[in-house]
Amino acid sequence: MKKQRIWKNTGWLLLWMLFLAVCACQSVQAETSDHLNMTMEQELYNSQNGLLYTATTDIAQTTDGFIWIGSYGCLMRYDGVEFIRIGEEEGISNITSLAAGKDGIIWFGMENKGLGYYNHGVIKLYTSKNSDLFSDNIQTICLDEEGNVYFGTEQGMGCINLENQISRISPENEKLCGERIRNTIMGNQNLLVCICRDGDLYFQTEDGMELAEAFTDARSVVYEEEQNRYWVGTESGTLCQCDETFQIKKEISLESLETINDIVVLEDEKLFLCADEGTGVYDITSGQFYLQDLVMDDSVDEMMVDLQGNYWLCSSRLGVLKMSVNSFLNIGEVLTSEKSVVNTTAVFENQLLIGCDNGLKVVDMDRWEEIEVAKLKELSGKRIRHILADEDGTLWFCTNGYGLYCL
Repeated sequence: MKKQRIWKNTGWLLLWMLFLAVCACQSVQAETSDHLNMTMEQELYNSQNGLLYTATTDIAQTTDGFIWIGSYGCLMRYDGVEFIRIGEEEGISNITSLAAGKDGIIWFGMENKGLGYYNHGVIKLYTSKNSDLFSDNIQTICLDEEGNVYFGTEQGMGCINLENQISRISPENEKLCGERIRNTIMGNQNLLVCICRDGDLYFQTEDGMELAEAFTDARSVVYEEEQNRYWVGTESGTLCQCDETFQIKKEISLESLETINDIVVLEDEKLFLCADEGTGVYDITSGQFYLQDLVMDDSVDEMMVDLQGNYWLCSSRLGVLKMSVNSFLNIGEVLTSEKSVVNTTAVFENQLLIGCDNGLKVVDMDRWEEIEVAKLKELSGKRIRHILADEDGTLWFCTNGYGLYCL
């Protein structure tokens, strides 16, 4: 009897642990569109409309307003009118990463060609031949608040300080010095975070670069400063919320995106996700994930928000996508019922009423979704010419051939 009682208790304990594990990794169903395609106009740039090379790798904006685009073929600058190649005579190509510095300076990393910067017509290059650079294969670049440059190579991390001195990051860490670095950011208290090609994640502490044991397939990371937390995207479609020591506090399994290449913090507690499979928006507050229906839907590598609030995305296959802020909403995008001629509109109790030739359509202005209102169904199929909401909160509908309705 005693052994049987122990087995029962253990069984319940195992079931409870399994329940907790399932709850910890939340799976979210994707809804198509987060209304970005309603509020933003899309313009895709490729070799057919001015982009010099379609295989783009990174995108950034300097303080002078220029948009900089890295590609395998060259470094490009966009002034709002045309794309200009920069550094052709200096052999600048094979761009892997960009980072905007102060006063309009753009830093760039190159595969097997070192790194450098462009400063208003002046180009400075660092290679293993003309400097103390320990590897010419630069994979990623980021800058701290003071202007020190951190770069990732196939042989670990390095830094160029304000005195133009090059040094290794954590040279005592043999494992890190042998890693191929995929991604770097500046995180909490201006401390470095890097992700290796094999999925390991390191973060800087007072004792050097420390391995985050929770991750073996990390691919992208972003620091959410207002909440003092990190978000990590993985190779297996999981989005992880972490504290400042990269202890996982929440896991979200994204069923529609797998390889998360980049994460950008947006306003209103939202994250924009770039992936090989397309793009999506995760609403932190509601926990809802929205799969984006954009013209750029393959191999989306990087995203940024420019000084005017426009979104810029780059793809190694499709070029560059600009999503411009639009003051108007395309309401037709959310209407699920049969389309018809619109004759009149009115707003009532945060609902948009649309009078059409084939009846009344109602849109919830909180969610921007078409809804059904039971008391308005009798207007179905009737041509509505005018809608009026009076001071008493009464709705009046003028129809063609069916008289005047009061609801």
